[in-house]
Amino acid sequence: MPKPPPVLPACVLVLFASAAVAQLGDRRASPGGPVTRELQPRIDTNILIIVADDLGVDSLSVYGEGNDIPPTPNLDTLAAGGVLFRNAWAQPTCSPTRATLQTGLHGFRNGIGTSIASSQDTVGLSFDLMSLPKMLDLGTGLGYAHAAIGKWHLSGQNADQLAPNLTGYEHFAGTLEGQLGNYFSFDKVVNGVTVPVSNYATSEVVDDTLEWIEQQTKPWMCYVSFQAPHAPFHAPPASLHSQTLADGEPRTSCSDTSGLDPRPFFKAMVEAMDTEIGRLLTGIPPFDLRKTTVIFLGDNGTDFCLGVSPFDGPAKSTLYEGGLNVPLIVWGANVPRPGESQALVQTTDLLATVADLARIDLAELLPGETFDSVSMLPYFSQPHLRSIRESLFVEIFNPNGAADFSIPPCSPSSCQEDTGYGTPAGPALSSCGPPLFGIYVANLVPLQVTGAPPNALATLRIGPLRPAFDPILGAEVVSLFPAASLNFVTDASGNLNASVFTGGISQEPYYQFVFEDPMQPTGFVVSNSLRMEFLDTRMFAIRDERYKLIHFSSCHQELYDLQNDGFEQNDLSSAGLTPDAAGRAYDLYRTAVGLR
Repeated sequence: MPKPPPVLPACVLVLFASAAVAQLGDRRASPGGPVTRELQPRIDTNILIIVADDLGVDSLSVYGEGNDIPPTPNLDTLAAGGVLFRNAWAQPTCSPTRATLQTGLHGFRNGIGTSIASSQDTVGLSFDLMSLPKMLDLGTGLGYAHAAIGKWHLSGQNADQLAPNLTGYEHFAGTLEGQLGNYFSFDKVVNGVTVPVSNYATSEVVDDTLEWIEQQTKPWMCYVSFQAPHAPFHAPPASLHSQTLADGEPRTSCSDTSGLDPRPFFKAMVEAMDTEIGRLLTGIPPFDLRKTTVIFLGDNGTDFCLGVSPFDGPAKSTLYEGGLNVPLIVWGANVPRPGESQALVQTTDLLATVADLARIDLAELLPGETFDSVSMLPYFSQPHLRSIRESLFVEIFNPNGAADFSIPPCSPSSCQEDTGYGTPAGPALSSCGPPLFGIYVANLVPLQVTGAPPNALATLRIGPLRPAFDPILGAEVVSLFPAASLNFVTDASGNLNASVFTGGISQEPYYQFVFEDPMQPTGFVVSNSLRMEFLDTRMFAIRDERYKLIHFSSCHQELYDLQNDGFEQNDLSSAGLTPDAAGRAYDLYRTAVGLR
């Protein structure tokens, strides 16, 4: 077994035991009530935001909610000396969370409602929006240095290499895309310049962060976003973890069907990240560390193939708790005593929190501006303070860029775009179905064909847009060289209803059928083609301290009592609402509509 990785020294806790209280200003609150005077740090606080990728509360031992948990001694140390939040919500996927974190705005205001696939999407986070670094520049008169290190995932198709810098960051060193192809060999962008890297990605993030911090001469804010433990699953360097891993290659992602069970490798990736977090914090000079507030969080829940009972239900990409409830731990300067908070908080709240830590009055700095951000700073010194927020709100929508829309009408079915081609007056192909999560998000693609030859062999061709006339088929095809083919048979009436499972976001979005037809000169007849892409999706979840309402695009709602049903097993709306629950559902829905 590999040697256990090093642990953040206990002396770091002692460092704060004597210093933290002296660093806090006075604040007053009514007993158990809302804050009446905001805490103001007396020092120039450094702010270190650390984001883990695809890490739910079930994957950290400090939450005590999962099974088969990897050791994370450094995060355990932070939780023991800081504030652990139990009701923290992120967005269901990467890009929307990062957009809310950077802007303090819900997706319908910032325009990012689903993960950005750089091969398909053209919309990234707008450079015109207020962001964490821009706010610090305006509010402190350029008094703060700031950097973003690691994963960005907020840039659209043909992303500008300077996108993080144009969002406001003085320095960026990391990756623009949503997923690495290889953790040990990848291209990194440093302030617009691409640099090949052969270091382990998790270690590279820490190397870059420490190098930047060492150069700073004024207070700083550093946004550190690990690619880990997001797929591809792999074996990290043995020096960073204590897991015993089987020989062979794991499934690289949850959508893969071949390879070893990815969970042991995922655990090793989590432990390796924890080891490097320990190296990061011990690498910051003690004088700087005493002035640093550390905020650690996950960007969404754990991926669906990694869950262990009772967390083996809906996970990342869903509006259930497995997709939204993430770790949030705050430690260091401005955190005078440890504790746990049951307060309702979410990723939009980072903007107001950073503003308070930097002693910026947002309302005074940006009068008339709307933010969906509530400072978490009061909980840093009073973890048991009653929740300031009355509700949390998250959403999923496609396509990105559709900002500020109203709650959509009930839409049980949507259809994919007909792109033509095929045999003139040939069989008709369509794809219509519920737009719950959209095509290409690990669900079934519904296909309907009419007007084809009866009892005929049908071949579904899937490929990129490369239209041409195929002389063998005697028809225009949308993809001359398809990437995949699947066989079906029509019924006696020449109809075909089929479903095709997709395991992830497709790079080959065009579908077309070829049918054997002895009545044709070529022996074939070809259907029209479809561009199979994300169906328009608009859905949301909202919760108060007890109830949670999920509104789906397919005219369906679910209501859960989270106090008594934390794993969302009993949909109260299907069981018949009590007057109290019915009233609560209506109040939650009205609140959600009011947010728009």
